[in-house]
Amino acid sequence: KRARKCNYLIDTLCHDIFQIEDGILKEGLVSVGVEVGARGDGNAMVIDSISNEYKYGEVGTDYYDNFVPPSERPHMSQILSWYQQYFKSVPENHEEEFSLKNGASFTLPNGFFIALTNLTSLSNGRALIIAGDKGTSNPQRMRGLSDPHLAFHGSFSFMCNFHAVMMFIFAKGGFAIPNEQEETSLQVNAYVLSGNGDSCTGTSDVKTTTMRSLSIQELDKVNYERSLMFRNLRNSFDDHIKHFSPNDFYLMQRSLKEEAQPSLSSIVALLKLSNWDPDVFFKFRETIIQALPRANVSMRQDLFRAATLIWDNHFHLNNDRDCAFELGRVFFGLQFYNDALRMYSISNTLYGDHYITHHNAGLCYSSLKRYDDAKSSFSKSLSLRPEYEKAKIWLETVTAEANSGAISGVNGEN
Repeated sequence: KRARKCNYLIDTLCHDIFQIEDGILKEGLVSVGVEVGARGDGNAMVIDSISNEYKYGEVGTDYYDNFVPPSERPHMSQILSWYQQYFKSVPENHEEEFSLKNGASFTLPNGFFIALTNLTSLSNGRALIIAGDKGTSNPQRMRGLSDPHLAFHGSFSFMCNFHAVMMFIFAKGGFAIPNEQEETSLQVNAYVLSGNGDSCTGTSDVKTTTMRSLSIQELDKVNYERSLMFRNLRNSFDDHIKHFSPNDFYLMQRSLKEEAQPSLSSIVALLKLSNWDPDVFFKFRETIIQALPRANVSMRQDLFRAATLIWDNHFHLNNDRDCAFELGRVFFGLQFYNDALRMYSISNTLYGDHYITHHNAGLCYSSLKRYDDAKSSFSKSLSLRPEYEKAKIWLETVTAEANSGAISGVNGEN
């Protein structure tokens, strides 16, 4: 199978806008305008100055017959037919927040459907898709007539209709494993296409041509039965997403970051929960380094192991985050000088020579009583920044007392 991970991808692709009012399916057309006098940077208009006007007109459930390949037309027609049937009447026994709203407004991520169709053509129709984005899997949240929500962030994006993604996968004979948590800024769901088309598994499975007539409870039942052939996947998704989702982790991390003085033990616990994520370490690096002098022996061993695992997970992408240098500072504070030197050397290789990195390497060599190497490092630091006083002082100290054994360690610079 081919596995695809889609983080914040779906919301940036093409979306089609629909409403259902009094049982009538309508397409949304948008006119984009810009305030008079708005100026851009020569390449793009100022996003904040854009205004949208929407118009809605009646269409049929064969709306996509002129826009998608013939093989996909039945699937798109079934999705629109299902929504039209589902939103024809106000359901009973639902939250008052939704049950009093007339009609429905929703989008279909047609750009993602096209991309997925093209991708699965390379894998004989098989795929495992793990998608994370802002959006909802609950069609009840689509009730009410409103224009689509747009998020602006240098560009713009839509809320993702994960329920429609599930419907598209279902129509193609696959199934979804949704994250049922609704109060979340990041929805993560899994989708499987087995390559079997309409004949996917399940003792009471149905042909996808009848999907439009199924109630939401019947859809959920068949979707669940199809997933029973992939019990390990379901269990893994429950363990890693449902029971404690990426959004839950984000909230915990943010809460800890907002504390005035988070403890080392709580930071190590968070790093462990993140599977030793370098990005999480980078956010807490200063707190860790400042607390090192107060760490007991057991905590220092835990931090040494943590720093080693964090570097194992590091992948060099961002030149603004010198993880090697920061881990070097941690190893130095833990008095693992050779490990600190290794990190400083990697930092110089990946990010270029820096006077503070060479100064800190000099401190490591001094602590190891390798005075010739220490002098070389301090000299290199001064060649990069001649006015750097700390390197001057340490070079004089190392030169004068190289044979006395009287040099004591100090904290590395940042």
